Amino acid sequence: MVDFIQQYRSTISADVAGSGKFAFKAFLIQVGNHKSEGALPIQFVHYDKLPDDQKKQLSNFAVMVKNKEVPVANPDTIRAGDVAKKVQAGLGNPQVDRGGKQVNRFNLSIHTRCWKRYKARPDGGSANPEATDWKYCIYDRRHNDYGYTQAWVDFLIEKLKEPEELDAVCKSETAVGVASESK
Repeated sequence: MVDFIQQYRSTISADVAGSGKFAFKAFLIQVGNHKSEGALPIQFVHYDKLPDDQKKQLSNFAVMVKNKEVPVANPDTIRAGDVAKKVQAGLGNPQVDRGGKQVNRFNLSIHTRCWKRYKARPDGGSANPEATDWKYCIYDRRHNDYGYTQAWVDFLIEKLKEPEELDAVCKSETAVGVASESK
């Protein structure tokens, strides 16, 4: 096998062998720990994880790895706590004094007030938890919770950049508070 590959490669110019049009396809069949003169050991490595000196050594080889893609549930949704962090940062990290301590102005409690005020989702315990504004919030039936979208984060940052609006949200009453945030 090694001789065949070397003989085949010797008939091809370096320009062709180095181009993306050249390919040598081999089908590998595992036969156990078989050692023979014709056996060619092959090791699969992730090129991007190799140090530079090993990448240079591999310039004589052309190998392609097809990564297996697996589905991921809710890849585009954001947890409420992460929404709070992103909005807080997007507003310039405003702080308020609570009990003599500086804390983030936008937090989970304020986030809860926002989804209620802007009707992004129903209250916890709703008979129709999936009745969300899907542009901003998606109900996850399996986990019985909600994921938020980047559009929701962007909406809140834009809306709450107005000091009067942020003040109004912060002063509004909440019926349940942070306890309803996870539901």
